[in-house]
Amino acid sequence: MHTDNQAAELALLAADSRDDAVAAALAGRLGLALLPTGSDPASCEAVDAVLVVSGDCLSLQQTGRGVPGPVAVDFGSAAMRHRRRSGHNELLGRAVGVGKKHPLLVLDATAGLGRDGFVLADLGCEVILCEREPVIAELLRAGMHVAAGRRDPWLDEVLGRMQLHPADARSCLLYTSPSPRDLGSNLVFRLLLEKGGGGG
Repeated sequence: MHTDNQAAELALLAADSRDDAVAAALAGRLGLALLPTGSDPASCEAVDAVLVVSGDCLSLQQTGRGVPGPVAVDFGSAAMRHRRRSGHNELLGRAVGVGKKHPLLVLDATAGLGRDGFVLADLGCEVILCEREPVIAELLRAGMHVAAGRRDPWLDEVLGRMQLHPADARSCLLYTSPSPRDLGSNLVFRLLLEKGGGGG
């Protein structure tokens, strides 16, 4: 492991030989080392964490024994289905003005793992998910891809209101259509503070 004043090291790992091509392409895109296929994250002492490609799924796993489980984006999980029925959704929607303005375009400037953005899309907002950290953006991309492949009408409808912008939110304003000027007060900027556990 690395000391606190050193950057954590990350590598790519294909869970199975069928994942080799995707893992290699992703490693090249992110500029990360590629570990031997099928390596056990608990035994990968050379790096602090691994980005694991397993079929359509992408997860981030801390290495070593006794560490927390992998982090992945799963919009169709039981937890997300439960959350859409919780009071938190109503509070979040109220904070950005759901029901007061229509149509409502939300620029989620720090998307994180996309949970709040997904909730707002479920409430009817058009949501642009901005994430400048390449690894987190890839987790988001994979999560949206997996959700789209479930052929779930609810997920399809919500995903249809979500766009991923894998870059700094400030650059998004250059490409947003219609322009923020045309949308006026219906464009809401959300500057979310990342919370412990991944934020978003």
